Amino acid sequence: MKLEPWYVTGLCEGEARDFRAFARICKMVKANLHLKKYLREIIELASGMNPLGKRRLVKEALLRELGEVKV
Repeated sequence: MKLEPWYVTGLCEGEARDFRAFARICKMVKANLHLKKYLREIIELASGMNPLGKRRLVKEALLRELGEVKV
C-alpha cells in the first residue's frame, strides 16, 4: 500500500501492527492468495488484529467452516 509508511509512523505500536497485518491481508487478497492455501494464514492475521474489539465470527468458527478445526 502506498499509504503504509506515512500512516504507520503516526500510530501507536498496536495500531501500527494491526495496520501492517491489514496491509498484508489486502496484498494477499489482491494476489488471489485467499483462493488457495493461504486462507488460514489470512484468518490467523485477521484474528490477531484489534484483540479487544468486537468480532462477528471467532477464528475457530471460520476454521471449522474450512474443515481445519474438529469439534
